[in-house]
Amino acid sequence: MRKKSDERLHHILQIATSTFSELGFDNTTMSEIVSRIGGSKSTIYSYFPSKDILMQAVLAHTAEIRLQQAFVALDVDRPLREMLRQFGRAYLVQLLTPELLSALRMAQQNAHRDGHGKQFYEAGPRAGWTLMQKYIGHHMQTG
Repeated sequence: MRKKSDERLHHILQIATSTFSELGFDNTTMSEIVSRIGGSKSTIYSYFPSKDILMQAVLAHTAEIRLQQAFVALDVDRPLREMLRQFGRAYLVQLLTPELLSALRMAQQNAHRDGHGKQFYEAGPRAGWTLMQKYIGHHMQTG
């Protein structure tokens, strides 16, 4: 049962992401998202009680999936210069995906709404740069 619930949640986030990207936050309704997903409003509202909360989840999910992929690949056992080059490439590849560019635009356009921008920052950039700080800190301690 848990797996099906997780799959449903992921599907809702995918459809909501594409709908917000296509129509923008103001022009997207929960009814529109439900019509694209199929099912009932009660299903989506059981996961997300409001459009604002759904938008926050979309931004956090996108930031976490895309940005943290580059950061988690940092390997303290590999040479620093090689790892930083690889990180830079991986970070740019993730940063320039259509999904992340769209999420960045949505976060910027809706930053004033219930912390959308903050939610995006906390889930992606801040979490990632915290990992980078630990990575660099490890190399500083080891000389």
